[in-house]
Amino acid sequence: MIKFNFHFIDDWQGEIAFAKINGKTIWHESYAWCGKLLSFQCKLSGVNACGKEIPDRISHNVQFEFINTDDQFILEIGAYLKNRNSCDVSWGIDDVQVYVI
Repeated sequence: MIKFNFHFIDDWQGEIAFAKINGKTIWHESYAWCGKLLSFQCKLSGVNACGKEIPDRISHNVQFEFINTDDQFILEIGAYLKNRNSCDVSWGIDDVQVYVI
């Protein structure tokens, strides 16, 4: 089992975060920072942890199980950000945990 927290930072507008094991996508999620008509409502109720004055989605818990018969695997975590500037939209992870069962 693998667990980690994914942080959606700043101006996400439907971009996709993902995790892959050995090149195979095992988790993906699209996110938009505000789904309301008036974005000031989202700014009032959200928490801005860093970057622009846009609420961030911090510590989104991700966990999944997979079967691996080899003695190693490749874990890739990232996001498809549509060639956007990292000052406008970015991401991070923390608390990565790998359990061998």
